Amino acid sequence: MAKESLSYYDRQIALWIVRAYPSLKKDFDAKRRAIASAVPSPMAENDAVSYSVTSKAERIERLCETREYAQIRAVEQALEAAGKDIRGKAERSKLRTALFLNCTDRKHYPFHRLGVDFVSQRDFFRRRDGFLLDVLHRVQYGTAPR
Repeated sequence: MAKESLSYYDRQIALWIVRAYPSLKKDFDAKRRAIASAVPSPMAENDAVSYSVTSKAERIERLCETREYAQIRAVEQALEAAGKDIRGKAERSKLRTALFLNCTDRKHYPFHRLGVDFVSQRDFFRRRDGFLLDVLHRVQYGTAPR
């Protein structure tokens, strides 16, 4: 069975998704807080209050069905899955942070500055490519025509 690899196009899409993660997460949390903190009118009857609460739940559910939320969830799940084979919890956490930082800005966070001495540089970049591929699979993004 051949090992699946990333094309240049797919790598750029995955990097875009990972780089957009902080702003997407911030916007999603702000929208969710705005929906949750919406106060029903004090003059409303009991039925209107329960309808407002139901509508809040529906609005949050609709928000969770958006493409942006799928991208947020894909990055978080791929980060959680990265480094499962590493035993130490601290090393695993350090590797996940290093993968994320290197994907967001490889110029400011090159391998030698990340402090992940427990993996080789070659292994790190293989793990990074696997992480990016995992993000694409979790977003269910198809590969580009070649």
